[in-house]
Amino acid sequence: MAQELLPVKDSTQPPFDWKFYLLMNPDIEAAGCPRTEKAAKEHWQSYGRHENRLAFHSDKEIFNIKYYFTRYKDVQTLTSLRDILFHWYRHGKPEGRMCCYPQRIQVTHQHSNDDKEDHIMRNHIMQNHPHNSKGMQTDIHTQEFEQTVQDRLTSLISGTSKPVVSGINNDENKVCIRVITRTSRRPNAFQMCRYSVLAQRIPANCTLCHHILFDNPLDSHYVRGHIVTPVQMTPRTSEHDFPANEYINTALSVSEWNGTKIDWNIVMDDDDMFIDPYAIYKIATYITAHEECMFLMWNTQMNANTILPSNTPWEHGNVPSCSFAFKGRPSHRWKGVKGGDFQFANTIIQQATDPGHIHHIQETFTALQWNPGWGERVDVPMCPIRTESIKALCTHGTSEPPTHACPHKPTDYDHKVLFQDFFECAYVLNLQRRKDRFDNTLRRFGQYGITNIHRFIGIDGKRDPTFGLYWTRYSSTNPKPPCIPSIGSLAILHSMRQLIEHSRQNRHTSCMVFQDDILLCTEFRRRCSVFLEAVTKAIPDWKLIYLGCTQHTWPKHMFETKINNEVGWYYPQGTADGAFAVAIRENIYEDLLKLIGTTNLPFDSGPLRSIQKKWPTQCVCAWPYLVVADVRDSDCRESRSQTEMAKKVRWNMNDFVLE
Repeated sequence: MAQELLPVKDSTQPPFDWKFYLLMNPDIEAAGCPRTEKAAKEHWQSYGRHENRLAFHSDKEIFNIKYYFTRYKDVQTLTSLRDILFHWYRHGKPEGRMCCYPQRIQVTHQHSNDDKEDHIMRNHIMQNHPHNSKGMQTDIHTQEFEQTVQDRLTSLISGTSKPVVSGINNDENKVCIRVITRTSRRPNAFQMCRYSVLAQRIPANCTLCHHILFDNPLDSHYVRGHIVTPVQMTPRTSEHDFPANEYINTALSVSEWNGTKIDWNIVMDDDDMFIDPYAIYKIATYITAHEECMFLMWNTQMNANTILPSNTPWEHGNVPSCSFAFKGRPSHRWKGVKGGDFQFANTIIQQATDPGHIHHIQETFTALQWNPGWGERVDVPMCPIRTESIKALCTHGTSEPPTHACPHKPTDYDHKVLFQDFFECAYVLNLQRRKDRFDNTLRRFGQYGITNIHRFIGIDGKRDPTFGLYWTRYSSTNPKPPCIPSIGSLAILHSMRQLIEHSRQNRHTSCMVFQDDILLCTEFRRRCSVFLEAVTKAIPDWKLIYLGCTQHTWPKHMFETKINNEVGWYYPQGTADGAFAVAIRENIYEDLLKLIGTTNLPFDSGPLRSIQKKWPTQCVCAWPYLVVADVRDSDCRESRSQTEMAKKVRWNMNDFVLE
């Protein structure tokens, strides 16, 4: 239906709770689903689980509604139990908020049979595999070294419980975290790494610093960060004099940034990236809550089927550099042969004198951008397995977009992050079964370097049997115009209700909504930036901004405003149809929701036209159009001729490319 797509839940979730499912998803009953366990479960299995709907109260035993409601001011504006629970699962819990009074919980680790078998297997491997990764004989000192590390990790990690992020944001536990990135001749990879750092959400008590190091003067055109350090590389003289060490040790020699002491460090090569936009938030919150921690590990996605570290993180190559954070100390130096991240981790682990020094968060925060070409200076495209992670990341805020995908020349508007500099969220309304259309829309935006797009799954009127019953009931009571003409239009109407509710619950001051059948004009990024900057300044109290529409009837006086020969706008005053590219202001959310509940017309010609009539000078449409609909393939109605449609509604198709 229309909830935000989130990662699929694991198999440890509680059993399906049909009453909770209907409580948290009232649109299901509204669409005609009987209030029975069987009907609710059938809907969940066919649709709800794919749409990531809430289906069980997994925190029922600990959730204290009074505590949660009184602790957070933004929650106090909510008026129902459903809204409060929805807020906890969709926002509070992912943000690390607390839902009950803190309690001191003592965790005791007991070795299971599996633990004992793993321990025996680890000893067997260490005793019977006396060769390192290069096939060279390992001397007795190296074996003792490895055994020491193995014993240390066995004693430390096995006694570490899974952390609970407690949402510490006070000023008493301030922490400065530095991400160290070494780069050389990889502009494309660096842009994604840099973007993933900028997109990180951080708590109030945290300062985040990105330290970039490079050795090739030719790379100076693309490197940028809070600290940028050129490294003078020296000739390699021995197996232990690996060039990568010079990068890290140069960074570790810098202990402050803007007068703030750097407390923690994370090493992230230019072909690594964060895939969890709340990674730094969780890391900062965790280390400020565990003062004894000096080395914190998490998981890294290596490829589609491999997550590291595995259950034996002391083995060679099992601890990628982007999988851990370490507390800065003068004695910390990056040493060893290639694969120095493993050697460095061992050095810190050896210095640990207490089980509380080494911690492991069982979450995946980082990933390699690609699998082939490890250690080679190549700048290759991303593997497809990274696509979903990147899309999820790009739904979050950043002050700097990736620029390598932009085919146009840099302009004064390239610093703007369309559409985040003008709206808090940009949605694409899409059906679960039509991801091909969503990917096509992303590709079109990606040609202009626009990636911060949020997929919103709409109601599939043709496939959802409960909605089919709703349509049958509606069409039998509304056989003649004016009415909603098709089940697809009815599904869009209710999908927009859910989208607006989603935006309102997230406290967006505005949102940009696209449908998945759009065409963008040439020079879209530049022209759209000029248009949005001009119209938001000229009409600061705007209500609706159309980037394009289907104007079947035209107002007598358009009151056209020209910015230049390419960009301008007019006032539709209750005549514009089409909702394929429209921005909506938060102060009309309530009006739209009421209109959706009472209208007998589609979303564009019903609720949106009513808003245009109510605020005729605060609703505008770009002219010439910046976006038009691709009517050759539609899930709402029969396909039509693009040429004939363009003539009818004055779309200048010379401005658009038909693929």
